[in-house]
Amino acid sequence: MVEPITYETDVTTLSEAEELYIFDLPPDLKRLREIIKATKPINIHACYILENSMYLKAFPTREEFKWFYAFIYKRRSVDLKREMKVIMDAKGWNKDHILFIANVFFELEFVKIDNGMIEINANPVKKDLQDSKFYQERLIQADIEKVLYYSNYQELKQWFSKSMDHLSNHEEERANGL
Repeated sequence: MVEPITYETDVTTLSEAEELYIFDLPPDLKRLREIIKATKPINIHACYILENSMYLKAFPTREEFKWFYAFIYKRRSVDLKREMKVIMDAKGWNKDHILFIANVFFELEFVKIDNGMIEINANPVKKDLQDSKFYQERLIQADIEKVLYYSNYQELKQWFSKSMDHLSNHEEERANGL
């Protein structure tokens, strides 16, 4: 019998299974390890499609964040609907790159965004870029992709093997003739 599992499934309700088929990347690696430990599979089959890779996208540098903030600060407000192409041409960035930086600034309350208009916050509280959940989620997603999608066969097998410690007991038993 096939038992469909999602990453939201309560792991305490999972049964052991010989086979585990993975069709989607997890929200974090810890969650996938929990599912593996709960189901104790002998074989894992990974078959997922990645349509919008975070790992392959250039992650903005600190200097790019500084440049964009200075750009907004100098003008006090920027209409992204009109200025997007100008910024893209001037910096060689794509739309996602600009929107990512803008969203990090918005989350950290460095700027206000309303209907495409970005305005500088007059008195922002000093915060590190890494305090942004949006920033952290992108780093985590890129790491998940690196481990589970872009690694070679040997690296992927090694990662799964570390998560399948339940099999080491069987191997020890077989080695000792049990």
